Amino acid sequence: MSPTAPNQPRLIAHGVGIFALIGFGAAMVLVAPLGAEGVAIGLAVGEVIGMVMYLPAKTLGAIGMKGSHFHTASILRAAVAAVLGYGVGRLVMLVVAPTDYLRLFVFGALWTVIAGFAAYALLLNTEQRGVIARRFAFVRAPQPTLNQK
Repeated sequence: MSPTAPNQPRLIAHGVGIFALIGFGAAMVLVAPLGAEGVAIGLAVGEVIGMVMYLPAKTLGAIGMKGSHFHTASILRAAVAAVLGYGVGRLVMLVVAPTDYLRLFVFGALWTVIAGFAAYALLLNTEQRGVIARRFAFVRAPQPTLNQK
């Protein structure tokens, strides 16, 4: 397979491998001083390096878009989303501390909804948001009213 072939699963394998090595390594280092929060931070660092920085850089290079502003903007958006997701998690923890399974479920649901909308706004461009909006158009569609006499 040539280096510019359209189907290059090796790129994804390399990105996941980098994520695994750096993420799990950082998680193992940070678990002692920070506990579960350290594991989350370590995995996030690995994912950002492997899947946000390395994989897009190699993919954009394979299609001839090396050094584009798109990649820089993607990295900045991912960094902002990571910090925002962490901040939302900390704020939700103040409202619902995950001390048992029910509270963990409520914590996860709140965090997912709030951080999901933030990621939707930060990480997706207008075209991607439009595709998602069309898929959920039934939610916004006006419902027919019954004629009541």
